[in-house]
Amino acid sequence: RQLNASMETVQMLLNDFQDHGTDWLFELDREFRVLSPSNRFSEAYGLASENLNGWRFDLLFDDTPERQQLRDHLLNRRGFKGLALPLVKERSGRRRWWSVSGRPVESPTADGGWYRGVISDVSAEKQAEERVRHMAH
Repeated sequence: RQLNASMETVQMLLNDFQDHGTDWLFELDREFRVLSPSNRFSEAYGLASENLNGWRFDLLFDDTPERQQLRDHLLNRRGFKGLALPLVKERSGRRRWWSVSGRPVESPTADGGWYRGVISDVSAEKQAEERVRHMAH
């Protein structure tokens, strides 16, 4: 009974985080495809959940050395923290960046749950850094 109550509390906290937090949780399958993205995650990327579901996670980001680092971490099942990655450029030309942290799941299931993590939008910080660099030159 205590275990069930604890699990319900944890699930309630996760749901609250998903609904009201500033970051997004993600889960990947064995082939590093996005599993059941939340509405907030999908909205932040700009696609409906059903369209984002099943996308290879690394392909959400521009082809940069950071994306190669992400692939390396995923392929070697290593945890990572605060990896800043630029999203694939939008039609508006506005560059957006996400900070990604993740870790392999201890006991992956056959139908998914290979990797889990959290994403933060760090676009404002990256844009400020770029303005400072530009002003310095």
